Amino acid sequence: MVVGMPKNIDVRVDNLFSRMTESGRLRVRMALGNYFTGPGSIARSYRTARTTMGVGKQRMPSQRCYYYQDLMLPVLLDSLRGGWQANELVRPLAKLKAMDGNGLLRRTLNAWFRNNVQPGATAKALFIHHNTLEYRLNRISELTGLDLGNFDDRLLLYVALQLDEEE
Repeated sequence: MVVGMPKNIDVRVDNLFSRMTESGRLRVRMALGNYFTGPGSIARSYRTARTTMGVGKQRMPSQRCYYYQDLMLPVLLDSLRGGWQANELVRPLAKLKAMDGNGLLRRTLNAWFRNNVQPGATAKALFIHHNTLEYRLNRISELTGLDLGNFDDRLLLYVALQLDEEE
C-alpha cells in the first residue's frame, strides 16, 4: 500500500488502470498527487500529480502509474531544477562525472545508496569484492572532495544524484 493514501487506494487504482487498458488500444499514464485540505487544496494536489507524472516518466519510463508518495523526494526537489541552489547541490557530482567516463563510479554510488549504504549488500548487488567497493567509494570521495563517512556529505551526494538529469 502507498503510505499516506486512503486504504486500498492502490488496489482501486490498479483495477481502474486495468479496465482502462484492457482493449490494448489505449495507452494511459496516471499519476496521483498528494492529498491536501483547505483553500487551494485541489490546485496543490493537481500540481503534485503533474510533477509526479513528469518525474515518474523520466525515472521509470516503462511504468504507467506513479504515486507522489513513492517519488516524494525527487518531486519536491524538482522545483529546484534550473536554480542556483540546484547548481550548487550538483557541483560535487559534476566533478565526479567529469572523471568517470564510463559511469562506473556513479553506478557504484547509486547502488550504495539503494542498499542503504551497507557495504556488504552493495558489494553483493554489484557482484564485486568488498575491497573493490571500498576502493571505488574512496575514489568517489577523492573526486568529489566529500567525506562519505560524514552524514551531511552523504546527504549532499544523495540529493545531487536525485537532481541529476541523466539518472
